[in-house]
Amino acid sequence: MALTPTVLNRKFSFTSNGQKIELADIPNTTPNQVLEFYSGAYPELTNGTATYKGIENDSEIYELTTVIGVKG
Repeated sequence: MALTPTVLNRKFSFTSNGQKIELADIPNTTPNQVLEFYSGAYPELTNGTATYKGIENDSEIYELTTVIGVKG
């Protein structure tokens, strides 16, 4: 039996106001570059982090988490 390599898709998501938002992958980028790209549309991701959560249904799962700062 031969092993067949497969390319895993990446899935990115984050939670905003209690709602899970899934974001499309951007090919040929790192997870942090994806986070940086989407921070333009979602300012709460500006100081966020991309965390690898594992593999699920042939996809690599990344959770983008926000960091809320205190001003002052």
